[in-house]
Amino acid sequence: MSYGDLLKKLLMAPAYAHAAAIAVRERFDHANRKRLGDPANRAKCCDPLPGEFPLKKRVVDIPELVNKIEHVGTINTGLTRWFACRTCGQEWREDQESVGNFAEYPHVRKAT
Repeated sequence: MSYGDLLKKLLMAPAYAHAAAIAVRERFDHANRKRLGDPANRAKCCDPLPGEFPLKKRVVDIPELVNKIEHVGTINTGLTRWFACRTCGQEWREDQESVGNFAEYPHVRKAT
């Protein structure tokens, strides 16, 4: 290993530690997120809805979901947003789906 490589690793160590700490905190917050609704109501509430919605549609653009669900947290430094149905507790996630080399579009799907 050359001197330059060693120096680069030493200088990047705090950044790696910071990124790891953020990931641990987000996973902890996600595991302890607010739970909503009663799963017994799921058959009448969210089960009839599709498992995922078309690309390029955010939660606010989907009329079937916008009044039903509530934002309960984020993960992946804010790239994945988690929602839960107020009635049945069904979890939904909105993340970025990679399409091609440079394009990323929002994608909403059931999480559980």
